[in-house]
Amino acid sequence: MGIYYTRPLTSRNATLSLGAAITNLGAKISYSDANNRDFIPTNLRMGGAYTMELDPRNKLTFALDLNKLLVPSPPRNNSTPLLSGIFGSFTDASGGFKEEIREFMASTGIEYWYNSTFAGRLGYFHEAADKGNRKYLTAGLGIRHNRFGFDVAYLVPTNKRENALAETLRLTIMLNFDSKTRETDSVTD
Repeated sequence: MGIYYTRPLTSRNATLSLGAAITNLGAKISYSDANNRDFIPTNLRMGGAYTMELDPRNKLTFALDLNKLLVPSPPRNNSTPLLSGIFGSFTDASGGFKEEIREFMASTGIEYWYNSTFAGRLGYFHEAADKGNRKYLTAGLGIRHNRFGFDVAYLVPTNKRENALAETLRLTIMLNFDSKTRETDSVTD
């Protein structure tokens, strides 16, 4: 479930985009036996992006993303109903409001496009030390030509913690399928 809003801004030929989504919304599942049912990782994600055209060939985007798991904080009570677990995830941390705020993960990034063909990207992900302690920088490049695209990103951990994705390359190959538009008949025909 999600919502997305975008609005052109007259200043600097810019666009503001805002969005929010709840994903993985569903019943508890059993990973081991039928008597032990766990919450799936229901997730709330909210973010925004500000894109400005510096000139007809150069575009710059700044983005911020906040992410929170909508599951009860440990220690979990597996008998908690689904909706109570989701809504209760905003008030169940043992450390109160301060700990609830630490349950949000934050990502920020900047993207530069030249002539809608070449892109450079830089981003940072932060998670509180007692909530997973993932902190890393990402750097990437992209290229687009007609319907094809290629992206590469490199992940650099910044907290000296072992991470399965540390110092890895992520590659994406893209093919954009053009959708056909249906011609409409004139009402006067």
